[in-house]
Amino acid sequence: NDQVVEFTISDTNRNIAIRFKNKAIDKKATIIKVDADTNKALAGAEFVIKDSAGKTVETFTTTTEAHVIDNLANGTYTIKETKAPAGYVKLDKAYSFTISDTNNNIKLTIKNKAIEKSATIIKVDKDTGKAVAGAVLVVKNSTGKVVERFTTTEEAHVIKNLADGKYTVEEEKAPAGYKKTDEVFTFTISDTNNHATITIENEPIEKSATI
Repeated sequence: NDQVVEFTISDTNRNIAIRFKNKAIDKKATIIKVDADTNKALAGAEFVIKDSAGKTVETFTTTTEAHVIDNLANGTYTIKETKAPAGYVKLDKAYSFTISDTNNNIKLTIKNKAIEKSATIIKVDKDTGKAVAGAVLVVKNSTGKVVERFTTTEEAHVIKNLADGKYTVEEEKAPAGYKKTDEVFTFTISDTNNHATITIENEPIEKSATI
């Protein structure tokens, strides 16, 4: 308190009472959850904050705005994620911070990495299992929108950064020397099923000679 109070002592004013008021220091922690790659704020993460005795101070679910915890007492606190935002890897690490009169405004940014969602597609010879190049395949999402069209090589083809949902794979053109397959292959991507492997077989065209 920087207030200065003047008072006067005299024979008739010998007993002075002066009251000073001090405002308590606002001690708080500001927590924000962001994408590890983009730093975009993430909603839907659930956290628990505990004091040094292990007592729960607060539980909360993140929004796209920073979460502020006010009126914290001096001491050390831990914050732990109990549920990750949809589409993100849950953090097992517990973070800690200390509140004191001189360290009274803590800002903590906690980052989550997105779950990598992908599909691996390989085209093989039905008889030998050997990889086959030259097939043209198209991958579509559940609305029928083309996600990717590609020509196979002897290496597996990987499609990354897939959104959750159901997908189809169809052959548009068979590899040279093989019959076209009309089968439609499906796979589903989700947080718990974040990678799919699809093996598509082609039957060789039977070649014969008449003598």
